[in-house]
Amino acid sequence: MEHAPEFSLEDVAAMVGGRIVAGGSVRIRGVAGVEAAGPGDITFYENPKFLARLRASRAAAVLVNAAVDGVTSAQIEVEGRPYLRFIDLVRRFHPQRPPLRGIHPSAVVDPGAILGRGVAVGPLAVVKAGARIGSRTLIGSQAYVGPGAEIGEDCQLFPRVVIRGCCRLGARVVVHCGAVLGDDGFGYIREGNRHVKIPHVGRVIIEDDVEIGANTTIDRATFGNTTVGAGTKIDNLVMIAHNVTIGQRCILAAQVGIAGSSSVGDDTILAGQVGVASGVRIGRGAIATAKTGIAGVIPDGQIVSGIPAFSHARWKRAMMMLARLPELASRLRGVERRLGIARPTKGSGRAGIIAGSAEGEAGEEA
Repeated sequence: MEHAPEFSLEDVAAMVGGRIVAGGSVRIRGVAGVEAAGPGDITFYENPKFLARLRASRAAAVLVNAAVDGVTSAQIEVEGRPYLRFIDLVRRFHPQRPPLRGIHPSAVVDPGAILGRGVAVGPLAVVKAGARIGSRTLIGSQAYVGPGAEIGEDCQLFPRVVIRGCCRLGARVVVHCGAVLGDDGFGYIREGNRHVKIPHVGRVIIEDDVEIGANTTIDRATFGNTTVGAGTKIDNLVMIAHNVTIGQRCILAAQVGIAGSSSVGDDTILAGQVGVASGVRIGRGAIATAKTGIAGVIPDGQIVSGIPAFSHARWKRAMMMLARLPELASRLRGVERRLGIARPTKGSGRAGIIAGSAEGEAGEEA
């Protein structure tokens, strides 16, 4: 078992560019969240709603913006967000193992492939002729890099990643286990009693500093490019179809699905299981909450929810009304009795009438 690093409080303060504002001499042996931290751990605090948890924490020390009263832990004041400085410490206490370099004997690297300095190719990986791999890039075990694929410097492909030959990756791109980039899009034309496959001859362009989650798929374009902009982060199990354009610095959470030829503006956030129909434009800085179904244009900066998507503020009001439908139906029955309206016979659709009336009232109020 490897020996865990241990630092003095003064050492930790120097690492994060902070200063000790409370507490004495303690040794820091680990990092943890405010509730899980124990003696010897350092944590962080920046959100006032967690103050009670901080005061109850057993952490040896905490990173803060300013000294906090009623806290027994030693305190280090830092500039900027304590969470970001905490991430620096996580990396210090949990350093990555130095990656293996060179080509494993079981890897298959075609002589026609071009590898930069310091490239590593893991066991059973395949790199085909004409592929170009940038310096210091790591190709994990059983990964596949197709003929003519281009991968920039300092990238990392985890095990079982597939990069088809139509793909071009920028620098510092990370692709997690099982992701597939560059397979054909899902395109067919009906002819009589059969489906005729549409050829896909376009490319996939992944710009710098993109991270792609496990088992995510990004299809090649029919013609032209499927593009993911610089700095975008994509979660696991995301589906990006042919000819989609994703802007820069976007966040796509797990199980997002984007149909062909849609575009997503810079700095947009799509939460878990958001679905985007074909040919849709989503504006810059938009946010779609979990399970939203987007079938039309979303303007810049708008927050949307629901299926189909509409204003998040209106969606919240609509959900409040939905919870009141039983009450509204009961009130409607009372009105009918007072007006002497005969009740429909069984099976005549009364429930549908009541539900429809309640829905109309909810729609007017929303």
